[in-house]
This record gives sequence, structure tokens and C-alpha cells, in this order.
Amino acid sequence: MPDRGGDGQGCYSDTCPSTHPFPKIFGSSCCTTAARDDCQFCADAPCDVYTAVDECADTSTNNCHVNADCTDLADGYQCKCKQGHTGNGTHCVDIDECATSPCFEFADCQNTQGGHTCTCKAGYTGNGTTCHGGSCPSEYAYPVGNTCCKTAVVTSSTKDALCQACSKPPCKQFQAVDECTKKTTNNCHQKAECKDLDNGFKCTCTSGYQGNGTHCGNLNECLTSLNDCDANADCADSEGSYTCTCVAGYSGNGKTCEKVGPQTGASDIIRQSNILLFLSMCLSTALFLNY
Repeated sequence: MPDRGGDGQGCYSDTCPSTHPFPKIFGSSCCTTAARDDCQFCADAPCDVYTAVDECADTSTNNCHVNADCTDLADGYQCKCKQGHTGNGTHCVDIDECATSPCFEFADCQNTQGGHTCTCKAGYTGNGTTCHGGSCPSEYAYPVGNTCCKTAVVTSSTKDALCQACSKPPCKQFQAVDECTKKTTNNCHQKAECKDLDNGFKCTCTSGYQGNGTHCGNLNECLTSLNDCDANADCADSEGSYTCTCVAGYSGNGKTCEKVGPQTGASDIIRQSNILLFLSMCLSTALFLNY
């Protein structure tokens, strides 16, 4: 490559004439400024043809991620994450396509690097994006909910024409599986509730816990507005719950606390009794003397 001079922001080449010292990055031109203004074609010595560098030709000259495509540009290069990945091109991570349920209702989704695979469940055949079979007859081979249909996709307006409920041999009605009846058929956390759906199940953490249902951790209600402790009570978190205790000077169940008034102790009662006894004796003596 020709020798360069300059401050790094605007480099010039000794192969271009002094009147046009800045080589155009792509092509055989020399320009008056680093911004590539006022360029002229250069074909004869001492003006050599400037050849742009393809940074994408060698991984050592670009910082694109291994799962990104490198595109050479007239002035540099561009990195773009490959299909099935997300990021800025210099850093790319795999997209979990299974999170959006791209497979058929009766198929399992397996996420892979940069893609995914769909496999029909046991008893069904197909490519995973459509599956048929199971307990439905051949003429209504596609199970949709609790019915058997002629096609894999139906709408509310076409359901009556394409689907039928099977109740007698050889047509056996498809029965949805309640995954919540057995722990082996769902992955809900032990501190979560399982709700059966027409197409699968849903896990929801129970009260006092937080998470996505498949993983639940203790919820510290004392750090949130979810506790109903009195303003004059202390909140103590516990596993899956919390307790409220009235502070000193207040009494109650913690959720309702009232200020405690002055109380009369045992010594006060004795002192008051002695005073009353003394006054009674004085009154008796006075009455005796007057008599």
C-alpha cells in the first residue's frame, strides 16, 4: 500500500500529486481534501492507483462476531448478525425461536444455534409445522383442540365445514391431555400452581412467591406495597409470607395498631390505698374530738 502522511483524521498519499494529495478510497482518483472533494482521475506516474482494502477477506482485519456476516464497504466494513441471532454484529447471541411457539400444536420445539426444529409428538406424523394422526381418522387427520379436521389450519367460520367431533369407531374423538394432573407432564415449580389449557398448561407462582412459574423464589413483601402492616408496625419477611408487629408504645395485631395510654402500676395502687387509709383515719379522729 502507498505510504501515507497526515494526522490520522485526513491521510494523504505520496503517490498523488501535491495539488490533489488525498487518494479516493475506492477507485483511481486523487482529491484536494480528506473529505474527497474535487477529485481527478489518476492514471500516470507518480500517481499510482489506490486499491481499497477488503477487511472482510481476513478475520484479523475486522471484529465481526463469528455468527455475523461481514460486508465490505467503500470506506470500511459492516457487521450484521446472521439469521437466528441478534446483536450489533460485533456481538451476536442466539434467538430462542421456541419462545414464540412456531411449531404445530402437537409438536415439540427444539431451539438450535441460529434456528430451531419442530418434531411431531408421539402418535403423530408430519414435518413439525403440521402434524396429523393420533386418535383422528385418516379423512379427518388433523387434531385441532378437541376435534378432528381435514386441514391443519381452521378458522371459526370454516370449523363446522372442516371439522367433526368423533364419537364412534373407527372415529375416536381426540381428548386433550390435562398436564396438570401429573408432575411428570408439566414443569411447574413446587411453589407454583398449574392451570390446564386447551393447548398445554400455564404455571403461576403462588402467593408470597415471584418468578415465571417454572422457577419461583420468595417474595419479600416488606420491601413492596404488598404488605398491609400498620404504619406503626414492623414488617418481618418469612418464606412465602410475612408478619406484622406493633412497635413499642402501640398495641394490636400488627395490621392495626393503637397508641397505648398511661397505665397504673401496682406501686401506684398501694400508694393510693395508703393515702385513702390515712385520710379515713384523720376523718375518724376529727369526728371523735368534736364529739
